[in-house]
Amino acid sequence: MRAYIQANKSGEFYNVNAFIAFEGFASLGWEIIKFHDVNEMKENNPEDIVVGGIGNVRRRLEKLGIERSQREIDYPDSLSSYFGRKIWTTRI
Repeated sequence: MRAYIQANKSGEFYNVNAFIAFEGFASLGWEIIKFHDVNEMKENNPEDIVVGGIGNVRRRLEKLGIERSQREIDYPDSLSSYFGRKIWTTRI
């Protein structure tokens, strides 16, 4: 299996979360591929994992033809028992 993990232009992981994802996937024996922009990806396998910023993940979902809700918080209600916290939409 393959995990694409976002890096900056220097090839360093773009934040600590990307590095932690790298450590986890590497320990599972996954192939790790760093990317800067999701448009660099040549493969189009929907089973590959993409770890990156919101914009890159959204573009990847679009490329795969996966429609998503336009709401920012769109977790399915069936997963709410796993959140470990209350998640809601509000306005300031």
